[in-house]
Amino acid sequence: MIQNAIEIIDTAELLYAAGMDVSDLSIEDQIDAVFDLTEKVLNEKGMDFRSVVAIEAQMETMKDRAALNAKQKERWTDPADYPCRAIITKKCWKGGARFRLIMSCTKEARTLVNDATKGHIPTGPFSRTAIVGNRVYGSGVRAIDPKTQKLISTDMGECTKCCLNNLDINMKESGTSLDRVYSYLVYLTDLSNMDTVLNVFRECGIAPETTPIAFEKVEELNEANEIEISGIAYLPE
Repeated sequence: MIQNAIEIIDTAELLYAAGMDVSDLSIEDQIDAVFDLTEKVLNEKGMDFRSVVAIEAQMETMKDRAALNAKQKERWTDPADYPCRAIITKKCWKGGARFRLIMSCTKEARTLVNDATKGHIPTGPFSRTAIVGNRVYGSGVRAIDPKTQKLISTDMGECTKCCLNNLDINMKESGTSLDRVYSYLVYLTDLSNMDTVLNVFRECGIAPETTPIAFEKVEELNEANEIEISGIAYLPE
């Protein structure tokens, strides 16, 4: 699927199309098998892993996060090439896999922002933002205090404000800001918190009536956080 020069590659669909069943493999071997298949498809399209702008990583359990991080570092050997990422737990895959990667790829030039001195510092092999053309893609951010790098609270309202602040920090480091974000994706472990989250968006001047805010139910987020937010923004003209 092509949208704004971005092509979406879904590893679950790749497994299905290839008739592969990886259910008997260890999680490490599963990741290798899927990455090998993904690399083949990317090469056929005239791309490689450096063409990947962002990843949504869906794991069966957060316990497998370390295995994914290690395998990502083997494929993206230069930290300057790390794509953006959100990592969640969800169970809806094909081919017996214990994980699924949804990759946004492009043949266009892109700039990755990896500064780890401000905001919510990445805790894995991913960049804070990726700039492609006039758009900035932001990694998922959690309710982490930029000063302590610790979870700030369990209050959903405060956590939402912190996520939006961290996303704003990342966007500003990339030449834009929260007021130019035109699409949000909110990961929640409990969808009953949607109204609270939307109220905070409104308090921050973001109108759900005019700015698309999508919600995705997840089983678990990293470090047992209950909310994570990513977004895509325009660069100023």
